[in-house]
This record gives sequence, structure tokens and C-alpha cells, in this order.
Amino acid sequence: MNIAIELPDSYAILQDLNSIQKELLLFYALMLFKQGRVSLSKAATISNLDIYDFMKECKKNLIPVIEISKEELLQELEGF
Repeated sequence: MNIAIELPDSYAILQDLNSIQKELLLFYALMLFKQGRVSLSKAATISNLDIYDFMKECKKNLIPVIEISKEELLQELEGF
């Protein structure tokens, strides 16, 4: 699917079209993942990154990749 958006010329001058496209895809994927609308692997696919690079981007943007409470983690660790 192609989506066309209008960007102010002042923004478009700062980056080339390819960089803008990559950035928009990444931020869209991060938003969808943060909202729980897509899985980690689907968000990585949307952003055209492998899952490990997408996880690094999540960390940079303070988006937790694993949602687990301290109590749940301790219970898991007791099993080892």
C-alpha cells in the first residue's frame, strides 16, 4: 500500500526521501507495538528491521519489549 503525505519543504530539505520513509515506517511500527496493536515480530517487519534491531529501537524510545511484573519474573526464576 502506498500512502502520500504532505511535508513542509523545510522538513524535506533536512533529509532525503529514503531517510524520511524509513523514519516514518519506524515510528509507525513503534506506535503500533506500544499500543499493543501488533506483535514484536510484525512491528519489526513493518519497520523493515530485523527483530533485534527493532528491539534496540524500542529501548531507545523507552518502549518495553517484555511486559512482566517483578512477581511474575521471580516465579519464572524459581522454576530454574
